[in-house]
Amino acid sequence: MSRTSNGGSEREQHYRRLLAEHARSGTSLRAFAERRGLVHSTLAWWKHVLARKAPKNGASVDAPLVPVRVVSKPSEARGADFIVKLRSGHRVHVPRGFDARELHALVTILASC
Repeated sequence: MSRTSNGGSEREQHYRRLLAEHARSGTSLRAFAERRGLVHSTLAWWKHVLARKAPKNGASVDAPLVPVRVVSKPSEARGADFIVKLRSGHRVHVPRGFDARELHALVTILASC
């Protein structure tokens, strides 16, 4: 069996591609194998073997990069408040990191008004 430029065999690269396709499919490994006319246990074995070869730091060699759009600055997101609207019509602005017991006591008092 010949080796590819990254050191894996052609067969290994074939199963890497199949397993990446399976991951994108959103189906079970068994359903994916059946639909493709493949043996489920063979795919499961390759999945196990390739998982053991994966980098130990959690990074994936084959992980594609995806575009990201930042919608707010982290400092703005951390400072955002909650607004609690009660049936009584009261509105309570609650900062992040609030004390849950104090909020519960306040809501209980306002609900009784």
